[in-house]
Amino acid sequence: MSSYNPLYSHRSSQNFHSGSSSPLSASPDTPFKILQLNCHNSFNVTTNALNSESRFSILVLQEPWINPHTLKLPHYASWSCILDSNHSPSSYSDKHRICFFLDKSFSSEDIHLIKDGNRILSTIDLSINNNRVKKIRLINLYNPPRTFEGIKYLTDWLDQHNDCQIPSFIFMDSNLHHRSWNPPNYNHSHQQSKDLIRTCGRHGFKIVSEKGKPTFMNRRTSSTVIDLVWGNFSCFQFIDLCCTSSNNFGSDHQAIVLNLNFNPHPIPVTRLSFRC
Repeated sequence: MSSYNPLYSHRSSQNFHSGSSSPLSASPDTPFKILQLNCHNSFNVTTNALNSESRFSILVLQEPWINPHTLKLPHYASWSCILDSNHSPSSYSDKHRICFFLDKSFSSEDIHLIKDGNRILSTIDLSINNNRVKKIRLINLYNPPRTFEGIKYLTDWLDQHNDCQIPSFIFMDSNLHHRSWNPPNYNHSHQQSKDLIRTCGRHGFKIVSEKGKPTFMNRRTSSTVIDLVWGNFSCFQFIDLCCTSSNNFGSDHQAIVLNLNFNPHPIPVTRLSFRC
């Protein structure tokens, strides 16, 4: 059990696409960029993010555009997509709500889908050719509003599969308010947010994304923080930057950018940058 404030293994894998050498094995001084974004089920937003000039290595998306006829994502020449194979949608209302896009330079041997995912939670492990870290783990969660069922799925998944030795991140559209990440003077909190904090803290995760900077803009309601990135203790030394971006690619959510650096001189967690 974690002894620090979160607010401050068993595994089965499946390989995916083929390609050239992975960006994870590139120069140790090269920042490794990950984008998180809720695409609002929009084709344009999804495509805009994929065509970004920012040269992201991975896109972690919630509510991407899904073809209503095939129930799949469209083909993008420069990207490989992972929709969790543990879920087979039977209708559009049952579609995947999350996905990963990985740059085509990733090797199939580097990418492993972890078991027990579903339409709103999916996890991949990425092998890394580095003396200091063998792999990182990326967890993608969409927590539906009103039901908030994603919190139970996350709790159950972490109870079975969490490994504190693996540098791990949880990217989520939480749809939850809590004073620990709300903007100033926004006082509403969900009861379920306490369950989220308890689950993440118990498994050694704390928030690494910006607190108080809105990620969801809506004319009808106050701007709020509902998109979050959590990291465990093993990942802190590799975080170069984690910030809420001013570019939302046309979504009603703001993107979160996470830069990782696997160089031999890690930046202390107390010096994390929150500027994009």
